This record gives sequence, C-alpha cells and structure tokens, in this order.
Amino acid sequence: MLGILANFGTEDSNVIAASIVNGIGSTAKGEFAQIKHYKQLRIYAKLRKNIELQIVKAMESVSTFFKEEEDFLYLKGEALGQSRGEEKKSREVVENLIVKLGLTNEQAALGAAVDITYVEKVRAELKK
Repeated sequence: MLGILANFGTEDSNVIAASIVNGIGSTAKGEFAQIKHYKQLRIYAKLRKNIELQIVKAMESVSTFFKEEEDFLYLKGEALGQSRGEEKKSREVVENLIVKLGLTNEQAALGAAVDITYVEKVRAELKK
C-alpha cells in the first residue's frame, strides 16, 4: 500500500495504481480488512496529487466494497456543499430584500430568517 507514495519514474501510473488496488484486493484477509485498506489507500493517494485520479479510476473496479455515500470524505463534502448552498441562497435573499425592496436591516433579517449582523455585513459589502 505504501507503494503509492513511491516514485514511479517512467512507469505508467494507471498500471501501477491498478496493480496496487488489485494487490490489496488479493492479499487482504476478509472484507473488513479490504475495505479498511482501500480507505487507507485513498488517504495516501491524497498525498500524491498527481496520481489521485488514477487511484480513483482503479478503485472503481472495487466499488462493490466501497460505498461512496458512506465514506466520511463524501459525507463531509456533501455537508460542505449543502452549507455553501444555503449560505449563497441566504445572501441572495438578503441582497434582494435590501436592494430591490429597500428594507431596513431589522426587516431584512426577519424576512430572511438570518442574524442582523449578517444583514449588516451584506449591506456593507454591497456599498463597496
């Protein structure tokens, strides 16, 4: 597994990534160990930005063991995306309440269901 951190030289990184993934699959003792090793491999692959895509591609062959929607990184990314989406929507609503309707900070905060300090921040940014 630590081979993923090695210098591949002129070797094809796709072939090496597939070889490492297949090696884990054939040497792990039991499904639990296999899943654990695949997760560890993904973490190591993060250290090698230039090969991360090849690892992801090679991991597709073992996707029956690896459920993306149960992965902690997937869940973290999903929560982050949801949070950013909510933030963006709140900002749009506050901007519309301030610019198009001309509401006060208190009215905009009440209408958008956000904190008044957030409305003050948005108003200050709009004035720039």
